Amino acid sequence: MLEKGLDRFVVGLGMIPRGEVGLIFIGIGAAMKLHGRPVVDPATFGAVVIMVIVTTMVTPPLITWRFGRTGAKLQVAEKKRPLELDDSEEKEAARANHR
Repeated sequence: MLEKGLDRFVVGLGMIPRGEVGLIFIGIGAAMKLHGRPVVDPATFGAVVIMVIVTTMVTPPLITWRFGRTGAKLQVAEKKRPLELDDSEEKEAARANHR
């Protein structure tokens, strides 16, 4: 994370929507009972579900905004050309193909 030119803010934004883990834990907590009462009450359950929905929907526009603000561009990987062989390797490959 110490690379020059790395936007740590974008990395942080990308880590926000981790709602699936929250949903799993809140589901387990809602199903568990302690002294006959649920560990997670319905109000807390609803708050966590809303938080997961909001953070999941807000993060992509924030990342797009940040890339536009910093002038950074999403780069598409270029197709790589096959490695060029020197003369001796080309001759060896040609011999192997004729066998």
